[in-house]
Amino acid sequence: MKKILTFYLQPYYLRMAVGFLIKFTGTIMDLLLPWTLAHMIDVVIPANRRGGILLWGGFMLVCSLLAVSFNILANRMASRVASDAMFRIRNDLFEKIMYLSGSDLDRFTRPSLISRLTSDTYHVHQMLGRIQRLGVRAPILLTGGIVMTLLLDPALALVLLATLPLLTVVVVLVSRKSIPLFGQVQLRVDR
Repeated sequence: MKKILTFYLQPYYLRMAVGFLIKFTGTIMDLLLPWTLAHMIDVVIPANRRGGILLWGGFMLVCSLLAVSFNILANRMASRVASDAMFRIRNDLFEKIMYLSGSDLDRFTRPSLISRLTSDTYHVHQMLGRIQRLGVRAPILLTGGIVMTLLLDPALALVLLATLPLLTVVVVLVSRKSIPLFGQVQLRVDR
């Protein structure tokens, strides 16, 4: 895994950084929507200012369009980085397999080598893409959502914070069960 991050992704660090920045900006735009809506409901609508409603509605529309555009652009960049890195990894794996001796081929078996070239590299490709797409978005949405909720309604924020340990326990329990099952599936595919 370290070699993937240091060697195969190194030519794409700049593209990844730009993608992370774009994803960060899109996520911030997403987080501005509930705050804007709360401001409209609490301040603008009670004051009966139609111009303010249109202005803040336009602001929400711009935030929505920017969020969608930035997220799509960042996801496309992440997919491109993941596929370019996988192209290099698959080429290197294929080259390595071509120079294996007959005894090495018998030891690894052809189905195992085919599985490594196809499904294993596919899973690495999916992981690289998801890390770039969700690795930035999820933590920002979590912390930003908590901060926004604290600013808008502290009592509701406490309810949200109280459910986080329960959600953490559920995720840990499901992961403990599913990760070994996934390992077994991979072994069976390898066979």
